[in-house]
Amino acid sequence: MGVACTTTALLREAGGSCICPYSLCLSVSLGMVPVSFGGRARILESLKRICHNRVQACRFVEVAQNIVGEVERAHGMTRSKYDELHDRFFTIPSSKRGTRYERLAAVVFKSLYERRTVIHNISLRGTSRVPHQIDVLIEADGKTKRILIEAKDFDKKGKRVGLSVVRNFRSVIEDIRPDQAFIVTCTGYTTPAREYAKAKGVKLAVLRAFEDADWEGYIRRVPIQLHVEAAPRIERLDLNLDRAENDALLAEMQAAGIGMKIGGGVMFRDSDPVFLLSSSQRLHICEFLHHEIVARSHQPTISIDVNPDEWQIQVKNARPIRFTKFAVRATTRPPLLIQSEVVAPIAELILKGFGDHDVIVFADQLRAATFQEAPDLG
Repeated sequence: MGVACTTTALLREAGGSCICPYSLCLSVSLGMVPVSFGGRARILESLKRICHNRVQACRFVEVAQNIVGEVERAHGMTRSKYDELHDRFFTIPSSKRGTRYERLAAVVFKSLYERRTVIHNISLRGTSRVPHQIDVLIEADGKTKRILIEAKDFDKKGKRVGLSVVRNFRSVIEDIRPDQAFIVTCTGYTTPAREYAKAKGVKLAVLRAFEDADWEGYIRRVPIQLHVEAAPRIERLDLNLDRAENDALLAEMQAAGIGMKIGGGVMFRDSDPVFLLSSSQRLHICEFLHHEIVARSHQPTISIDVNPDEWQIQVKNARPIRFTKFAVRATTRPPLLIQSEVVAPIAELILKGFGDHDVIVFADQLRAATFQEAPDLG
């Protein structure tokens, strides 16, 4: 009865009141169909047929997965932490126990072999012509190089992978003859299993949930503190010339379309072709002022007086113009303190025993995961 009520609520939530007659039919099905591996698959197919064109397409898979979870809980079928982890990132319902862990393994190996084809749940025939169900297959761009992965979720059993699993997988390896083969589990291996695997060349790895202790040896947080020196502010630029030189400068500036008045003084832009000319140097006026201001930036108030006996002003390539006073007043500003922190993304899984270094799998990798799904064999 609890399953029926929950199912009805889920269907109502997904499709509205028009689903109510069908939810009753589904509730009866849930009560009658044995919840075996194949039973759950048939429930999902039945749900798809019953709700065709009635449940919003974007919600169907989510609703179906929720119903499968309710059925499992109602019949006392416990879920491993990897079932829960899988369902946080993927909304494709699995038809048999352990499939979710296999799919997680496929995601991890896809992150390691980005340019290769990773297929989950495929049937292969070896020299005996007997079909073998392979949890994860990795192929190098359709070439003959193959890597077989056998994934075992023993989380709920709470025991390590034993000799029989390794021995059985070894027989599959001998029949299919891949280039490499691994067994992956979340709980570890018994001593006989390890000894047999070492003797027969079967590689063993552990793929389990990431724990805080796994951060040891890694940089998890990087504090950043930036002191940004603010450029001094030019408050005023005074330029005095006699009348003839003033008229000549204004005419040259007007012809070039440069210069503007700010607070009663003259200000120049970086793009203005105005230069300070001495007997040995020709510097852009902004470059000259920047150099002088930086040299005095330790002072709260900056005063620059350009010697009229040494320097003249030149607009483009016109004749140099003499001035009687060229003074700049600027103020410094305190540095801007910017504090930040780079934090490592959320780690979900860790793969140990595969290669020289541990492989950490982050949440964003799971969200972006893609791999091929072979037809369900169960």
